[in-house]
Amino acid sequence: MMSNSKVIKCNNCNIVICEVLAYVQNKLDVMDEESLMRLCVTSFSEEEIESAKNLLFDSITTTRRKIARKREGKSQRDLADIITLFKETDPELVPIFVARELHKLPPISFDHLDASKLLKDILLLQNEVKIIKDSYVTNKQLDDLKLHIEQCNYQTLDCTITDLPQNTEKQNVAVTQTLAGCRELSEDTPSLSYAECINRSVALSHTSTHVEAPTAVSTQAQRRRESPERGSILPARSIPQAISGSENVQPDKEKNEWITVQKKKPKYKFAGSKGKAASEVDMKFKAAELNIPLFISRVAKEVTDSDIADYILSKTQTAVTLKKINMQKERNYNAFKIFVPHHKLAMFLDDSLWPEGQLNRSTWVFTPGVHKKPYRKSSKIKQIQLEQDSGKSLHDAELKQSLIDLNRAGAPLIELVFEPDLEDGEEAAALVKELVLIVQRLGACTGRMEEGALRVDANVSIRRPGDPLSTRTEIKNIGSVRGVAGAIRHEIERQQTILDNGGRIINETRAWDATNKVTIPMRDKEVVQDYRYMPEPNLPPLRVNLNTKKDHNDVLSVPLIQDKIPELPEQSRKNLIEQFELRPETAIQLVNEPTLLEYFQCLTSDKARNPTKVANFLINDLTTVLNKRKLDADDSPVTVKQLKELTDMLLSKNINLEICRNVLDELIELSDSDVSPLRLVEEKGWMLTSNEAEITKLCTSVLENNPKLVNQYKNGKTKVFKALLGILSKSNSKIDMSVASKIMEGFLKK
Repeated sequence: MMSNSKVIKCNNCNIVICEVLAYVQNKLDVMDEESLMRLCVTSFSEEEIESAKNLLFDSITTTRRKIARKREGKSQRDLADIITLFKETDPELVPIFVARELHKLPPISFDHLDASKLLKDILLLQNEVKIIKDSYVTNKQLDDLKLHIEQCNYQTLDCTITDLPQNTEKQNVAVTQTLAGCRELSEDTPSLSYAECINRSVALSHTSTHVEAPTAVSTQAQRRRESPERGSILPARSIPQAISGSENVQPDKEKNEWITVQKKKPKYKFAGSKGKAASEVDMKFKAAELNIPLFISRVAKEVTDSDIADYILSKTQTAVTLKKINMQKERNYNAFKIFVPHHKLAMFLDDSLWPEGQLNRSTWVFTPGVHKKPYRKSSKIKQIQLEQDSGKSLHDAELKQSLIDLNRAGAPLIELVFEPDLEDGEEAAALVKELVLIVQRLGACTGRMEEGALRVDANVSIRRPGDPLSTRTEIKNIGSVRGVAGAIRHEIERQQTILDNGGRIINETRAWDATNKVTIPMRDKEVVQDYRYMPEPNLPPLRVNLNTKKDHNDVLSVPLIQDKIPELPEQSRKNLIEQFELRPETAIQLVNEPTLLEYFQCLTSDKARNPTKVANFLINDLTTVLNKRKLDADDSPVTVKQLKELTDMLLSKNINLEICRNVLDELIELSDSDVSPLRLVEEKGWMLTSNEAEITKLCTSVLENNPKLVNQYKNGKTKVFKALLGILSKSNSKIDMSVASKIMEGFLKK
């Protein structure tokens, strides 16, 4: 026997003593993963679970990398790694884990089981058994089938081409249509070219997709189906061959290849550049003023548009346009949309500008790959209500049955209901993301939608401009922030399709199917009376003081609470933009990932590091490497000390971006906090060289081997300069390209 303080393993057999792994290995086939993880987390310590995970990875030969989990929910994610590794590995290669201290193994009671899931599994098994029974044939049917097959063996089937008159007739129809198309074009429009006639005849014959064409035509049709390019046309010689219907026609491959017609969008030469000349007061030629919508609410009924405009003009010396918002329900206050200049947005977001008690809040909306630039959007909170979770409904459309999960019954909930101020799924996703960040900053909950800490129900209705809101549908079963955007986008498209086809939207509740990216019906929407709202006698009225910091026994001071809470996401974004001069989209991406924001704050504590370059490094390079490894930023094994050393090498141009990503990949692979990036670069020989003599020699070699590109550059085609630098980089990726670019440019200008 081999033993240490934590592990006992037999040298002569494949048996290892570990209570956690023995329990998981034994119960994995009889319990669902969620219940098993919940039971293990409550029965074993965090150290025991982490030690079991390390032991499992050391005991099994696997290509899966061991990830060092961190932060809240560490034990759950470690258990998920253990379960995944057990499932992926051949049981013959897994040791037999046994328990020595049996009292540590938790008993399984009914409270630890998901009764609704068990019932659903039973129903699925019953349904599968019924399908199997319906699929089998009886012995009598099997004997009849055998007899029929034996009879068929003694019969002969005489088939000739003359037995298919119907197909021949269809072939003639197809050929006649093609000929008619050419004849009509040639007679009615004699000025058309032969190629135009051919194109139209192809279009006419292509509409007859239900008829069978002769061999030559079917060959061309097959090429049409296989061609991936849109806008492709058949060559001129293929049409006479198709019309002839001859099976012996062998098309000339070189002349009958597809011709790809592709229209390239011209690049705008001045895209992304801005003018810098100062505009004088009396100058008529000037840039357009970009306005951003800002929403204000709780405006007194007697206040008019001109009163607000005059107030803003006196405070900011800026003339703005206003638009009153028509509320769905009558309120004792008004709301307005104000269009403010983009460059003065920070001034309008300052709370000191607005009268006391006036509300104006907005959320940044920006999704990389969807929006080119971020913009602000606000949504008013209609009400906040306290609830108790009553359970969860599980609907199975295939079995046409519903089950109820009561495991969370009685759990306290806070529900926030927003006004219908948002216009698409991305805006709703941005609002949900902002709420997640706020509750995480406040420590109210983890905000993880996948764990059920925060749930979102989306109500969607569409209307034409000026019309009232139409019938709405509610979407449930949304499990992620991106799921919010996808569910709303699909529901908007679904409702638009129904209305365009003359249909009617019904008031219903639908579920989001994240796998198929569609919403599916669940039930008819209940009316308000069916919810049976009732007051809770154990909850006294909540009275708040919005003006002063005086707190009383029965009155809460909102300004006093505001001073105690930590910095909220909006303030963090504002500080990043003002203090570090970051672009809004960069600040948004940093704040949306708390771990990246923590890295940024640590790296920029040294003012010698450029904040913009540090932010780009974290958002582009670190995130790219983590995504390739399918890791979240929370699970990154790279330490702040390693990032500081790596960014210093990158900013001092000792390494380039390609080498930087290679180093990050190595650090993640090793998952060792003691590894020095500088020592790793030196051992791998990745340090850049700035030796001008060596770089000059390489530049000379590239120019001599590419005389065509050199002549194009000297004839005015300066874009080939990037191509020359690319060739130089491929020949030696360990040179300082900034030095190489200057040397190369100097050679070309001689």
